[in-house]
This record gives sequence, C-alpha cells and structure tokens, in this order.
Amino acid sequence: MTYSFSRNNVFIIGLEEGYAGNEYRVNQTWLNEKLATNTLPLTFVYGHYPAFEVAPANTLANNPAARDAFWKSLGDYSVNVYSSGHIHLYNRAKISIDGGPEIQQIVVGTGGGQLATWDGTYPDSRVIGESHQEGKYGYNLVTINGNKVSIEHYTYDTLTDTWHLFDTYEYTLTLRKFGGNNANQSIDPDILTNYYQGSGWGIAVQKIGTGTLTLNPGFSSYAQMITVSGGTLDVRGDYSQAPLTVQSGATAILGDEGKVAGVVMDSGGTLSGTGSVVGNLANAGTVKPGNSIGILKVIGNYTQDSDGKLSIEVASPVKNDILAVTRGASLAGSLETSWTGGATPTIGTTFGTILTAASGVTGTFSNLRTNITPTLVFKPRYDVPNQVYLVVERDYSNQTLLTYLTPDQRAVSSMLNAVAGSATGDLNTVLSAIDALPTYVQAANAIEQLAPKGSDARSSMGISTASFQAGNISGRLSDLRQGAQGISVNGLNIRNRDFISNWMERPILLASTASHTTGMMPSGIYERLGLFVKGNAVFGDQRDTSEQTGYDFTNIGITMGSDYRFTKNFIAGLMFGINTSRANADNVGSKVKMEGYTFGTYGTYYIKGFFVDGQLSYGYARYDNTRRIVFPGIDRTATSSPNGRQFTAYGGAGYEFPVDRWTITPTMSMQYIKLNVDDYTESGAGALNLDVDRQDIESLQASVGWKVSYSWQTGKTLFLPNICASYRYEFLRDSKNITFQLTQGSSPFTIKTLYPNKNFAILGAGVTVAARDNTSFSISYNVQFGNNKYMAHNINASLRILF
Repeated sequence: MTYSFSRNNVFIIGLEEGYAGNEYRVNQTWLNEKLATNTLPLTFVYGHYPAFEVAPANTLANNPAARDAFWKSLGDYSVNVYSSGHIHLYNRAKISIDGGPEIQQIVVGTGGGQLATWDGTYPDSRVIGESHQEGKYGYNLVTINGNKVSIEHYTYDTLTDTWHLFDTYEYTLTLRKFGGNNANQSIDPDILTNYYQGSGWGIAVQKIGTGTLTLNPGFSSYAQMITVSGGTLDVRGDYSQAPLTVQSGATAILGDEGKVAGVVMDSGGTLSGTGSVVGNLANAGTVKPGNSIGILKVIGNYTQDSDGKLSIEVASPVKNDILAVTRGASLAGSLETSWTGGATPTIGTTFGTILTAASGVTGTFSNLRTNITPTLVFKPRYDVPNQVYLVVERDYSNQTLLTYLTPDQRAVSSMLNAVAGSATGDLNTVLSAIDALPTYVQAANAIEQLAPKGSDARSSMGISTASFQAGNISGRLSDLRQGAQGISVNGLNIRNRDFISNWMERPILLASTASHTTGMMPSGIYERLGLFVKGNAVFGDQRDTSEQTGYDFTNIGITMGSDYRFTKNFIAGLMFGINTSRANADNVGSKVKMEGYTFGTYGTYYIKGFFVDGQLSYGYARYDNTRRIVFPGIDRTATSSPNGRQFTAYGGAGYEFPVDRWTITPTMSMQYIKLNVDDYTESGAGALNLDVDRQDIESLQASVGWKVSYSWQTGKTLFLPNICASYRYEFLRDSKNITFQLTQGSSPFTIKTLYPNKNFAILGAGVTVAARDNTSFSISYNVQFGNNKYMAHNINASLRILF
C-alpha cells in the first residue's frame, strides 16, 4: 500500500516496495505525481527496504537502475531523508549519485524481532556511513522547528529498563526545488508566506526542469530568493518582496499583476511580460517587454551589460513594446526588434519610444539586430532626454546582413552606407530596389553586382597570353635542337583545363642529342634561317569559392617567328604573337573580352646534352568589359575598354643523360611576368558606373622537373614514349586590392582578387613517332594538381613536317 498525507509544513510519503511482479522497487510513476502535487517545504519518504545495501539482504539495490531513478527524484524535490527498516539494526549513511545532493538513508529496523549484525562494509562505494548500532532496540524521533529538522535515535537498555539518546542528525532546509521530472507545478502565495519563511529564517525556491512553475495570483510577503534554473516561471501575483534570478536557458514571465523584487538576468536567461520589477533590473540576458505589445515596468534602475539584449516588438509608429524605468537606465549590449506591421515603412519615419528612464539614459546599444528588410533597419535615437526612440534608416552594413556578405561584398556595403543618407535621383532608385529585396541572399547578390567584375579574369588572360607565347617559343627551340629547319607549321595544341590558375603551361624543355637518333634527322641541319607558326587553345573554369564567384573562359592564340642559326650550338630569333580571350564573369551575363599582341626575342644554346633557353617579350592588350547588374527592379549593363601591357622574361636549362635506350632529363626554369591593366571608367549603367584604379600584377615562378624517355626503333620508324613530372612554386603573385568608386561620387572602396595557389605539381606521359620521310607525330597528356578548387588536364597532339 502506498499513501501520503500532510501536516502543517510537512508532507509524508509511505511507499509499497514489494508488490507482486515489482519486488524491491517503488512505484515511481505514483511517486512522481505525489512529489509534483506537493508544494510544502519539508518532505519525508519512507519504505520497507533500504535503497542501498547495508548488510546482506534484499534491498532496492536489487534493481539498481530503478533505485538510482528513485534516488534522483528525491533530490530533485529537496527530500533530505529516506527512512527504512527490514534490516534489524540501526544505520545512518549519506549518499550522493551522479553529482546530486547528499541524502540521508536511515535504517531503523529495531522495533522488534531478532536483532542483526553487520561487518561494517557497504557494497556500494557511494555510501558513506555516519552512525551505526547493533544489538539494541530503538526508535527515531523527528522534531521540526520552522526550517530546522532534528532526527534523534533512542535505544532501550534492557538492564535498566530505560531509553537513551544514541544518535542525532540535524539539518536546516534552505532551498526547496520545484519542477523535478520536468513537471508543471503551481504554488499559492499563502504557502510561501506561511511555510517558507519565518522570523530570522527562510527557504529559497529553485525552479528546475523544463516545465512551468506558476506563482498563483494574490499577495505574498515571501522575501526569499527565487532562482529559475530551467523551464519557465510564470508570476501571476504580487511577490514584490522576493528577488529573482533567471539563469541561462530559463525564462521568467511577469503577468499583468505579476511583481517580483529586483531581478538579475544571467547570460542566456529571458524575462518577458507586462508586470513590474519592484527594484533594480540587471540584464545580462534578454528582456522582452510585453506579451505581444505591452509595457514592462522597472521600479528602480535598469542596467544592461555587453551580454544583455533588449527585444522590442514594433507594430506601427505608435504601437510598440516599452520598457518603462522609474529611475536611470544604463545601456550596452544588443537591441533587437521584430517588425509586425506589414508594409515596409518609409525611410526617415520616426517610431515610438521603446525605453523611458525618469532619471536619464546613459550609454548606447552597441549591437543592433533591428532589421525590417535586409537593408532597412530601426536605428535607436538618444537625443530626447530620458528616452530612446526608433527611426527607419538604410544600413547596408547592418550586423545581421553582414553575416551573409563576403569580404568584398562588405566593402561595397560600406561604400553604400556612405552615400545612403544623401542619395537622390537614379542612385536613390537603385537603393530603393535593393531595400525592397525580401531575403538576405538576394540583397547579398545585388550588392555583389555593384563591384567590378572580371578582375581575376583580366589578370589570368594577360598572364596566360605571355605564358602561351613562352610555351610556343619553347616548343620552337626544342624543334630546332632536334634539327628542324626551314618552315615549321605545328598542329593546334588543345588543352582541356579547369582554369589557367597561375598561368602554368610552361613546357619542360628537352635537348635531343642522344646517339640513337642518328640518321633520323634531315641532313641539312645547318641551314641557318627558319620560320615557324604555333597555335594554342585553352578552355578553363574557375569554380566558385566561399568568398568569390568563379568564371569560365576561352583563350585562342597563335605565335609566329623567324630565327637564325648563328653557330651550330646557338640559335636566336624574333617572334610575334596574337591572342584572343573571352570570359564569362558571372551567371547574369557579365563578360570580359581581350585581344593581345606580343613582340619578343628568344634564343637557345646547347652542347652535347646540356641546353639553356631564354626569352624576352613585351605585350599589349585591349579589354572589353561588360558588367551586368540584374536583380528585381534593376536591369543595366556597364561597359568599359581598358588597355593593358605585360613584360615577360623566361630562362630554362636541362641536361640529357642517355643510358642505353633510356634518356633521363632533369630540367629547371624561371619565368617573370609583370602585367598592368589601366584604370578605366564605365558607362551605360547610370548611377552604378564605376571608376576603377589601375591594376599591377607580378609573377615569379620556378619549376623543377624531370623527363624519362625510351627509344624503340622498328624498321624506318622510331617510337619515343616518355613520362614527366615537375614541381612549381609561385614567389610573387598574391591576392591584389582593386580600388574603385562610383563615377558620380563616393568614397573609394577596395575588394580583393582570388589568392593564387603557390604550390602545385604536374605529371604527364606521351609518345612521339618519327619516320625517315621527315615526318613525325606526337601526343601527350599532363595533369596539374595541388588545390582542391583546381585541377588542369592538358592533351597535346601535333604533326610535324620538316623541310
């Protein structure tokens, strides 16, 4: 049989712990219900079996998981003592499980029957013995005085027929927990007044769990601390003498008649409602006046620190939440607003007061989360004494929007803020279209379109032009060392690439003086004058990064030249190259086109297996830029045509080591490129036209590699399969700043180009087939890797006819 009853400030529960099918455990569901309905401060629980074993006997420890849940439920409701019998001796021990409170287990099995003995050990190490007696009958006497409890154990002396005090356990209840097992509970004001405090003593209240503790309507003179550690405290009456602390993750609600004394809000705690704080309110959490729209009153001072937040609902220029303070308000931390008024208000509209403080306002909110749209916000104003009110403004760098913007977009948003307050005419039209965008992603995309497009593409195009020409000249010099003469027209080299990042197409240069090629070259090797034409095509794609939009491009080039063999080991010449490029700079139609022209000189010196190559060139380029600006309400195109120049210096060396039919060739090279693109002014986009400053880029790239080839001759045909590898490092090129401003006038702002990959490698394989009729065919494949955003594949096939 289980039962419970109360007497004054005491609640007593008797447990049945041996009902059929559930021996040695309590009816936990019933116990939880009883604990949740009890609002008295002192609770005593007793049952037949000890919860933790003392002497070998059946106990609740036979079911340890259920026993631990039982013990935890006692701690959650501030039960300090569990009493039992079953074992015929007296034993008192303290027990804490899983960091919970210490609870006394008192075994009083000395009311009759044969007395037992004990060896002095507890099977469970969590049990700490405090008192023990064997061989005597006895009883416990519990005395309660306010919040003080005394439990005395008396034993019977059979020789003198008298009772004697053997043990005393005393404790003072200073804290009563509510909300164990996440239960909802309510308590009347008279209970707190009559049983939770007295003359010189009091019992604090702590709300735990995820449920709600309601302080019912009425008045209570209860003046002890109320702490909300979890769930919700709903204050519906006048408890204006009880201070309140709201801890992280917990909530306190003050109803219309709800009152508490001073309030301390820990970080992560929330206070809301339309009641009153009768005392000071210190906010390091969140204060939300109103239940929907309403006023929360502070009859004292309001202090908000850097972690605190004031959250205000705004429904119209004359309807919003208010925090009304009768003394002073000291502000820091965050202001958060929630707009519930429907249509977007007009810029410059003044809204109502959100905070009043009769003794004045000091400080300001340092963090604003007050968006109406992604770019329209409520800005607090402090210019009227004793209050804070709101005004609608544009803010393209507001703290909520910034979390959606890349660093480059943030630079643009900062520039827009500088002109937002004075914008008229076409610029105001553009800004109004941005202000009307409903999502932060749309606003970020619109802001990105206001920056220059194609800066990275122009850099890569200009540098790739120089690299193409250097690669073509290197190929020509390789031809010459292998004996080409007269006119050489090579097939178009097609490279399939993800992106020409780092302009890396520099061939590994090889001499060909191995003895096994004797007889395969034409006899007129010493003819002095030569002409050549070489072609290139590149298709590339730079994938998007977390900070910038990628692009794809196509580049087609041709290199022509004439060289002269001054000695049998030294050749030099002049070259002319043409390149045309086209890049798609985004997914709304922005493009960059380029036409480039290169003039230069080149030469090679070789003796036996050693060779040295060199090149110098100067190039000129014309760019045609098309920047599309497309988002709801705006569709424009800005155009510009800047010029550019580049200087290139290249040097490389290698040596062939023949071993039978094998040839091993280590190589190394350096290439320096200096590129500039002139400043330019856009046209065609109205207020969104930009003045963009000059760009200067430098690159110094080193390459170290090797090539292994094998010669295999059958009949009149020679086969030369090969594999190659190189490591390359970029010394100079970094991310560059691009500075620009609106042509109609604005502060200059800066964005950054992509940061190029510094380290990368190239692996390749190929085969050349040469015949005695002065023709040859070659095919090769190379792969470049070293960055998870970039990988390049190069397939080169050519047919050579020697004259």
